[in-house]
Amino acid sequence: MLRFSEAEDARMAKSDWARHIEAWQGSGFSQAAYCRRQGLSAAYFSQRLRAYRAAPVVSAPALIPVRVEPAVSAGESGVLH
Repeated sequence: MLRFSEAEDARMAKSDWARHIEAWQGSGFSQAAYCRRQGLSAAYFSQRLRAYRAAPVVSAPALIPVRVEPAVSAGESGVLH
């Protein structure tokens, strides 16, 4: 199997590493076995895993309910008296 060097591993984008880490977590393999199967450096994988775990979790923005009301017609000023 093709094996990447640590220099080649280092050139992968953070998103590529995140995908590898998430795939490993769901694989049932040990880190070493996953890296062997994927041709990755186990030492560099461990470094990327530590960085991944240390990164702050960014959650999706919450949805806020909005009520839409009809617009004021041309004959109404919209001013309360």
